[in-house]
Amino acid sequence: MAEHFNYSLAHCSRLIKEETGESFSSFVRNIRLQHAESLLVNTNTTIADISSITGYENPESFIRLFEKIYNMSPSKYRKKHNCIEE
Repeated sequence: MAEHFNYSLAHCSRLIKEETGESFSSFVRNIRLQHAESLLVNTNTTIADISSITGYENPESFIRLFEKIYNMSPSKYRKKHNCIEE
């Protein structure tokens, strides 16, 4: 992103922090997790595929992070919030 706008990495990170209150990595992580939430609730896509779609190479890492942030596994989150029959 910094290269696209011809900014230094430090300047780009500082702009993101000023606008969002989050570091660049936290900002990206939260966007990925919000996308994962949407996929869990609105599709029957497997957790492994959701992990891949949202940029996590290792489904176990995705599951651990999701549990840390949402205090439940992706499968429990899906069961709690999903209106789609599996």
